Amino acid sequence: MPLIDYLKHSPRLIYKKTETPSYLTFFVTNRCNASCDHCFFWKDLEKMEEKMDLGEIERVSKSMGNLLSILITGGEPFLRKDLPQIVRFFYENNNTQNIVVSTNGILTSQIVESTKQIVEQCEKAHVIVNLSFDAIGKDHDRIKKVEGCFDKAIATYEELRKLKPRHSNLNVGIVIAMHQLNEEGVRATYEYIRDELKPDSIALNLLRGNPKNPKLKEIDINNYDSLCQEMNQDILTQRLTGYSNFPLVEFTIANNMLIRDYVSKTYRTQCYQMPCYAALLNAVVYPNGDVVACEPLDKKLGNLKKTNYDFKKVWFSRKAIDLRKWIKDTKCFCTHECNLNTNILFNLRFLPKLLIGAAKIKWKRIQK
Repeated sequence: MPLIDYLKHSPRLIYKKTETPSYLTFFVTNRCNASCDHCFFWKDLEKMEEKMDLGEIERVSKSMGNLLSILITGGEPFLRKDLPQIVRFFYENNNTQNIVVSTNGILTSQIVESTKQIVEQCEKAHVIVNLSFDAIGKDHDRIKKVEGCFDKAIATYEELRKLKPRHSNLNVGIVIAMHQLNEEGVRATYEYIRDELKPDSIALNLLRGNPKNPKLKEIDINNYDSLCQEMNQDILTQRLTGYSNFPLVEFTIANNMLIRDYVSKTYRTQCYQMPCYAALLNAVVYPNGDVVACEPLDKKLGNLKKTNYDFKKVWFSRKAIDLRKWIKDTKCFCTHECNLNTNILFNLRFLPKLLIGAAKIKWKRIQK
């Protein structure tokens, strides 16, 4: 996707209330083939299957403006065999630059075939398939509660990598969710992924929301900070590259480093660090049509079924306006990386830090 298409979103540095969101998280299904105790979506997974059909999703897409990024998640999104068509709607109707799909990697053939269709249909977008790895071997299986999950995810990763030579718009990344169950071994997991798998990117996400076992959120934040320092050093020395085919790659990496810094600060202080743009630049759509500002907040803007799947009627409703005011007035905060991403990128206060960070990364890599 040309750089100019990214710059089209730059006016939202100033004007944040005039359009539909730039970032959308879409839970395409509440079905899942794993059973993680750290999942914050677990209550919905225990309900009967909920999802919008293709016609309904197309109407939602056509009622929205341009999207900078869409995150497709669930449940396990690749359980939907119509996933490529869902993604295509947002690519064609919303000029979406970044398409991110999360997966546990269990359904190897389905994931690979759907990904192949997505990258071919959305050839001008950056497509990232993020596989979840929380530990190594049997420890990973125990966390996911699926025997053989680790081996299946490895097989999926290897098959996805084989698509890359023919599809330059594909990135295969790995996400590590850090929680009490894997805290002690998370560094070894990261180093295994870095040295053995060598993915296009590695993300470290701190457990958030309301998991089935709330105690899993209780970690030693020093362990998180220590691993983040190692990741940052690996980036500067190019032991970890990341987003190599993205425009402004150093800017993106600098933003991710800043996100991790503010995750730690927020966790330590449990207080507000910056304005939140949830319900302004970010939105979340659940399988049943509920639209919310963000995953951590249990506050609905409305339901798409009640507006005949017209997103704007929900987005510009009185309820949505009131929720934006509440978020601002209460100085709402959290450690959710997706929201911090937007909060930093679209806040002029952070622009100098991002530019300096990007320049530092660029200089270090030139020297290397």
